This record gives sequence, structure tokens and C-alpha cells, in this order.
Amino acid sequence: VIERRFDVVSAEHLEKLASDPLPLELTGTSARILYRDLYIDTDDDQLQRRGLSCRLRLGSNDRRTLTLFVGAPDDPAPPKRYEANVDTADPRIALNGTTEPARRLAAVIDTRLLQTRLELQIERVERSTDTDLLGRARMHLMYDRVHVRSGALSRAFHHLTVRGQRRRREVFERVADGLQHSAGLRPIVAGTPERARLLLKWMER
Repeated sequence: VIERRFDVVSAEHLEKLASDPLPLELTGTSARILYRDLYIDTDDDQLQRRGLSCRLRLGSNDRRTLTLFVGAPDDPAPPKRYEANVDTADPRIALNGTTEPARRLAAVIDTRLLQTRLELQIERVERSTDTDLLGRARMHLMYDRVHVRSGALSRAFHHLTVRGQRRRREVFERVADGLQHSAGLRPIVAGTPERARLLLKWMER
């Protein structure tokens, strides 16, 4: 999997991008989904310091997904991800399960030390395109409005993520470059939790 992420300056711009025609005259499907993302770590951020991130995603599509992201600190490359559907919305039950992300996490840390450290609400429009002969999408564009809350305060930021397959890199790059230049988008490296933590610190000043 390869991906590129772009900052979007406003909710209005995000909605426009989500409804504009895709580059290369690509067509596909579109779906609107709401997520509640729970990011899990120790109280002293041991996972984050090791380049790891754990997320339990609760979707309005009735899917609950546990994901472990494995990268390296300060490495701009997308982290490797291990994910599995789970039957619970309770992080502790999900972490004590037998799924691959839960097993891998238990191998590096005592899961009893883990707690929900960050909660985000995400409004997403996901467009799937570049289908193969069986109608399976090989590229996904995710238009996200991310809400961060601290007490009674609430702020949001927006970004567009283009995700594709390595063997389709040429098409992926043409689509990403087309979006960047036609809409004047600024590429960003920071992931969603990193951006949310920075905004949260600013809100709590």
C-alpha cells in the first residue's frame, strides 16, 4: 500500500473536493461514514515513543476494527499496519483478544498498562476507484473532517488521503499529482493522531 496525504484548509473546500470529478476521468463509488477513533497508549506514551500506534475504530457502518501501526520514530514512510475486525467497542476486551494486532501488541507491552489517550470523531467521504476486471477498487480517496475535543471546546481539521497499490504506482502518482496541482493542496507527513495531539495542546493553553 502507498499513500499521500494533503492538508485541506476548510470544510467547504473539503466538500468541493469530494464532489469534484476525479483526475484521469476515473469513476467509482462514494460513501459517507462516521467514525469514533480511540487511540490507545500508556500514560507515559510508551507506544508512541517506539514508533507504534494502536487504534480501535468504531464505525457507523457497524464495523469495529483494531489496528496496530508499526513504524519508526520520525520516519515519514507510512507505517505497516496489522488490523482485524472485533466484536466489541470496549478497548480492554479488544486488547485481550486473539486477533493479530492484539497478539503483536501483547508481545511488546503489558496490555494492562494501556488506556484510551485520545478520542477523535471523524466525518469521512470515501471514494473508491481504479477498479480491476472483477470490479474491485485499487485506489481509495478519503476526505476527512476530524473533530478534536477538550472539555467544552471543539476544533476540527481536514485532510485528503490518497491510498493505492504499489503495482499501480504510475496511476496513483498521476492522480495524487493531479489533485495537488489542480486544487493547490499542500502535502503533509504528520498522521491524524499527531495532528490531533498538536491541536489539543494548542486548545489547552
